[in-house]
Amino acid sequence: STGAIPRSFPPDAISLSFVKSGFNEIPKESLIHTPALHLLSLAYNNLETLLKDLFRGMEALTKVDLRGNLFSCDCKLKWLVDWMFHTNATVDQIFCNGPQAYQDLSLLKSLEFQSISVEPFAFGGDQFVVFGQPFVGRCSFMEWDHVQMEFRNFDNITRQYLAEIQLFENLESEGAKRSKY
Repeated sequence: STGAIPRSFPPDAISLSFVKSGFNEIPKESLIHTPALHLLSLAYNNLETLLKDLFRGMEALTKVDLRGNLFSCDCKLKWLVDWMFHTNATVDQIFCNGPQAYQDLSLLKSLEFQSISVEPFAFGGDQFVVFGQPFVGRCSFMEWDHVQMEFRNFDNITRQYLAEIQLFENLESEGAKRSKY
C-alpha cells in the first residue's frame, strides 16, 4: 500500500512501528499529540522527505529508525540534521537516494553542499542576501547588482576568519584589563 500514515494516535502511545508499510509521506499533524512516544520506526518505506519539525514536542523519543527510505538529500532535510544534532534520541544512519551526486552517501556527508540558510536584508539602500553554510563553516554575503540584474559576491566569512576575530578580541580584552592595573 502507498499513502500516508494515519493522522492521529493515542496520546499515551510509547511505540509506533511502520516498517515496510509503503508510506510515502507523513502528515505533520500525525505525531503532534504523542508526547509519550519513545520508539518510532518508519524504516523501509517510500519516504523521500520529512516535513519540517515533524518531531517537535516529542522529547520522550529515544529511538527513531528511518533506514531504507528513498530520501532526497536536499535543503528540505536540513532541519532533520539540525534536529539529529540536538535530540537525545538515537537515529540510525540515513543514506541518500538522490540527487545522483549524493546517492548512497550518508545524509550527514551530503550536507556540505546542500545545507544552506538564506536571509535577505537591506542596508544603505542596497539589497543583500546572506548564505550561511553552518556545516562547512562559511557565510557568503551577496549584493544585488542593479546593472547586471543578479546577485554578485560581496564578502565571505569563514570559520578561520571568525576564529581570528575572536582571538583578536580576546587579546584586546586582556590588554584593556592590564592597562587598568
